[in-house]
Amino acid sequence: MEIKLKSLTIVDFANIEDKTFNFNLKNSTVFGDNGTGKTTTANSFTWLLFGKNTEGKMIKNIVPINEQGEEQVEKVPTVTAELEVDGEALKLERRSNPVKKKDEYGMTEFTSSRETAFFVNDIPYKKKDYEAYIKQVIDENIFKLITNPNEFPRLHWKDKRELLFSISG
Repeated sequence: MEIKLKSLTIVDFANIEDKTFNFNLKNSTVFGDNGTGKTTTANSFTWLLFGKNTEGKMIKNIVPINEQGEEQVEKVPTVTAELEVDGEALKLERRSNPVKKKDEYGMTEFTSSRETAFFVNDIPYKKKDYEAYIKQVIDENIFKLITNPNEFPRLHWKDKRELLFSISG
């Protein structure tokens, strides 16, 4: 299966307010000074696919923080990717929506709870269906191996051997 990333759009995800990367289906490099969002960009893409960061850990808090150090719970962290999979266009989107409730005076306020919404080609998906769809596109373990050079050394020696034999024949 051939997968190419056309663009990645990140809105209100951690310290990224609104950024679109246009890769145009070509090999690209994301670079910059420390603290400019390189890791956050990578984490946003793995969150979109698997709900985890690049180390394979669940991301608990992606909500932006304001200058006072407070979570901006009303924000909707959203990551959208336009891909090409075996020549076919594919659009994936994941949103972390705030949960609203009414206070004792009937005013709407936001809680710290979140609800995740999933979309494939702008069609809403349930979590289990989205995860199954992503698994058809790319296996999480294969994705980690091809995107993280630290992943192969973490494998058990038998898994390393099996993988190398499967690649080399």
